[in-house]
Formats: sequence, C-alpha cells, structure tokens
Amino acid sequence: MRQRRRLLVFLGVTAGLIAAGVLLAMLPATRKPSPAGTPAASALAQPTGTGTEVNLGGWRWADFHEVRLPYSASDGPHTVTGDRAYGFARSSAGALLAALHLGMRASPRWGPVVFEPTIAEQFTGSGRPTLLRAVRASYGNAGAAAGVAEGVPIGRAYVVE
Repeated sequence: MRQRRRLLVFLGVTAGLIAAGVLLAMLPATRKPSPAGTPAASALAQPTGTGTEVNLGGWRWADFHEVRLPYSASDGPHTVTGDRAYGFARSSAGALLAALHLGMRASPRWGPVVFEPTIAEQFTGSGRPTLLRAVRASYGNAGAAAGVAEGVPIGRAYVVE
C-alpha cells in the first residue's frame, strides 16, 4: 500500500511537471534583434490568444485507456492515431489540451509502446532524455511491483483529468 501511494504521488508530480513543461514550451520565444536592428523571425508561430482564460464550451470528453480526456474541434487534438495525439492550436486552450494529452500519454502506466514515442517525438528541450530515463525507471519499478512483463501496460489508472 505504501509503495502504491508513493507511485501515485510520483505520477502526480510527474504529470504536473510535464504539464508545466508543455505550457512553458508554448510561450512565445524571446526575440533578439538581428545585426541590422530588425527583429529576427521566430521559428515558431506565435500563439493567437492573448488571454489566459480558456473557453470549455464545445469540448467533448472521450476515452483514452479508461481515462476521459477533453477534445476540442477548434483547439485539438486534431489528429489521434492509435495512442498518439497531434495538432493542438497555438492558444491557451490548445496549450492546456496538449499538456493534458501529452502528459497523460507520457505516463509509465501505459507502457513503453505509448510513453517512449510520445516523449521522444512530441516533447522538446534539453530535459527530454532525463524525462525519458525517469519514466522508463518508473515503469520498471511499477511494473515489477505490479508483476507485469516488460513492455506490458501496468494496468488501469484511477484518475480524472
């Protein structure tokens, strides 16, 4: 019971850190003046929303491994293929949806078939290898405690997003 509680706390903290990282990645890039004195072009499109309020109207909730996640026709995800979700709007709502979907899919709970490509292909930044190692280690520990074979999902999640 103590191990399970520790795992749940770890997963909650991990999901929160992932969500914060995704939200920080959505912030506009700092622009530095070019040598000619004009602003340099940003590599990413700037978010269209200027406020932090998110309108939940029109959102629908659908199952992802028995966890109900929100979906929005305007803010994403616009493409869901297997256990992967892509195409989030560059808006406050899109950032929130990306944090929820990618954070959930980066959980060790679903096994390496889900979390490894999600982290490797959809997370950015210098901390990505560290995150992947931490989630792999968490999966190994939780999988051993649950008695599941390597590569198999650990089991049902008891969460509400």
